Amino acid sequence: MYSYIKGQISRDDGFIIESNGIGYEIQASTDCIQNSVDTVYTYFIEDKHSLFGFATKEEKNLFLKLLNVSGIGPKSALNLLSHGYEYLVKAIGCGNITIKGVSKKTADKVILELNGKLEKVNINEEAVEALVRLGLPRNKVLEKIRNMKDLSTEEMIRAVLNG
Repeated sequence: MYSYIKGQISRDDGFIIESNGIGYEIQASTDCIQNSVDTVYTYFIEDKHSLFGFATKEEKNLFLKLLNVSGIGPKSALNLLSHGYEYLVKAIGCGNITIKGVSKKTADKVILELNGKLEKVNINEEAVEALVRLGLPRNKVLEKIRNMKDLSTEEMIRAVLNG
C-alpha cells in the first residue's frame, strides 16, 4: 500500500505523478487536482487497484469514513468530496447534502452514519477565498487558517501572507 508518492505532477493526460520513470494515475479530489497531492490511498478490488489522491490528511480520513458507509464505493466517496472537505462536513452536520449525482437515499445514509462522528469545521470562508484568489493553494491556506481562531478576516489574511 502506498502512503505518498513524490514526483512531478503531469496534467496533460489526466492526473499522473511521475516518480523514478513510473507514471502513477491518480483519481483525485477537486482540491487535489487544483493544488497538490498530500496523501494517497490505495484501493484494491478483485483484479484492479486504484490510487486516490487527497489535498489533506483530513480529506483522506473523511474518504475512508465514507467507504465504511454501506453502498458507498470509492468513486461515490470522491464525488461526495467534490465540493470540498469543509462543505461536506458542514452538509453532514446540517443534515442536508445536495450534490449532483448523489441520490437522496445515499445522502441520508451518509448523514445517518456520519453525523456527530466528524470534527466540527469552523473556517472563515471569506479569508480562504480571498487567499485562493491571490494565488495560494487552497489546501495550504486551509492548513494555516485552521489554527487561527479569534482573528478577523483581515488579520487572518495578513497572518497567512506574512508567513
